[in-house]
Amino acid sequence: MLWSRNLQSSRLIEIWVGNAKKPFLVPHNLLISQAPEYFAKALDPNTFSEGKARRIDFPEDDVESWRVFLFWLFNRELPNFPIDVETAHDRGGSKLFVRCWALGDRYAVPAFQDEIMLALMDMLKNFTVNWPPVKLAFDITAPNSQLRRIMAEEAGENMHRGLWKDEDFKKLDGVDFTYEFIKAPKGSKTKGNERCNRFKRQKGEGGKFTYLWKSYMVGEGPKKHRIVGDTM
Repeated sequence: MLWSRNLQSSRLIEIWVGNAKKPFLVPHNLLISQAPEYFAKALDPNTFSEGKARRIDFPEDDVESWRVFLFWLFNRELPNFPIDVETAHDRGGSKLFVRCWALGDRYAVPAFQDEIMLALMDMLKNFTVNWPPVKLAFDITAPNSQLRRIMAEEAGENMHRGLWKDEDFKKLDGVDFTYEFIKAPKGSKTKGNERCNRFKRQKGEGGKFTYLWKSYMVGEGPKKHRIVGDTM
């Protein structure tokens, strides 16, 4: 209740994205509380003009990924994503995952990145990605990022199963793909009718479980979740 009153009393910030004709209106307190590292500095009236104007412009960003981010910001959960199955090429799903993860990386919102990563893992249990979202991940994220890692592993899955042609791999030349691809495992175990279970927990020595999905998190990650199928 107190949180709700704080939001209602908070001044609204205009978020202008890309070529959109209208801004997103977001409570100042919400931005500061959920993404303090970037927005606290950007909205400081003593430091940047954006803070005085109560407006921030993101001309290079895309509106769709911002819609997802703001939905998560207000609801603490993700909206439903489109899924691009291996026979349908990319219909927006995988590329949107990539753009959203990169947005969280740019503005230092690790909790959002982790939610996106878990949703991507959920999709990858039963479907694959084509080369365009893999290339996009290498184009817009830093070397050794967790998103590059999972996309390189997915390329290994596709090679192992013969789902990509030689031409698909050639399209990834020049995006630092080779190094990550060499590190990635080539082919994962399967279980039942799942395409891949490399994200689930594994029992090690002494019966202790290792939660593999946790290694893809950039923040603390959730203590439990329903997406990958493991709970802690």
